[in-house]
Amino acid sequence: MKIRNGFVSNSSSSSFIVAFKKVPKSVAEMQKMLFGKQLYYQNPYYDPKYKDGSEPNWLAQEVSIRVFNDMKDIIQPNEIEEELKHGYIVDEFAPKYLDFSSTVIGGDWEKRHENWLEATRKYANSVAKDFIKDNPEATFYKFRYSDNNGSLETALEHGDLFNRLPHVQVGNH
Repeated sequence: MKIRNGFVSNSSSSSFIVAFKKVPKSVAEMQKMLFGKQLYYQNPYYDPKYKDGSEPNWLAQEVSIRVFNDMKDIIQPNEIEEELKHGYIVDEFAPKYLDFSSTVIGGDWEKRHENWLEATRKYANSVAKDFIKDNPEATFYKFRYSDNNGSLETALEHGDLFNRLPHVQVGNH
């Protein structure tokens, strides 16, 4: 269980483990991998009804420059499972915390949390093994984006940035 003292915010961050079958050597290669012929990256939170200054989308080239410059953290296949255990995997099949309410006996919330953590660890193990097996010749990179770092990073964290590449998203809320 996480306990935090002092200032608490609602910010979140996500890590992405991305498998590159061919590591891009330029921004142009990155842009082609991420966007194909698309010229823009859509902001998933843009709503034209609100005049909050948020952008409806960004140029694909601008986002590609950012992602290309963020390619610093190579992650070895034997490190992927451990990385996936540091948060929770963001996908439709991952164990959901609320699914463990039936494991609470007499209000034993600590037991519920333990059961969820164990299921999450097992799921991370399975996902890591499948991800590595499905991408045998890939070079793996880790990216991290946070909604605490402005509207572009919010869009990178919560949008479909890597939907054209094999990847796993890990929520670090």
